[in-house]
Amino acid sequence: MLSKIEIVELMQQIGHDRIDPEKAALYARHMSNNLRVIEPDSIPYGGVFEGPEDLARLDAIHKQTWSNNGHRRLRYIEDGDFVIVYLEADYVSRATGRSLSTRITEWWRFEGEQIVEIEIFYRDTAAVLSTIAP
Repeated sequence: MLSKIEIVELMQQIGHDRIDPEKAALYARHMSNNLRVIEPDSIPYGGVFEGPEDLARLDAIHKQTWSNNGHRRLRYIEDGDFVIVYLEADYVSRATGRSLSTRITEWWRFEGEQIVEIEIFYRDTAAVLSTIAP
C-alpha cells in the first residue's frame, strides 16, 4: 500500500498523461471523479473546478496562460488526511512573455486512498497578475 505522499508524487508524475492505460488506471484509482481543485479567487482563472470537464477546462486555461511551467518540489508533509506540497515554480506568460518565479503551497486532501481536493496557494498573487496582464 502506498503512502499518501507516494500517491501525490505518482499523480504529479502522471500529470495529464493518462493516455497510457496503466497510467490511466493508477490515476483513476487515486483521483476522485469529483476531485475539486481550488485556485485563488484573486487570479484570472481563480475559483473551484470540480469533476473531469472542469479539470480539463482548468488544464486548457493553464496551457493558454503559461508557455512554460516548471516545478521543483521542495517538501512534502503528510498530516492525517492531508499532504502539503511546498514547491517553487517558474512560469512564462504567453500574453506578455514575462517570467515569474514563485513559491506555491498545495493542500491535497484524501478520503481513503483517493485525492478529493487540491487547494493551491501562490506566495504572491499580485506577481502572478503583473506577469500575465498585458
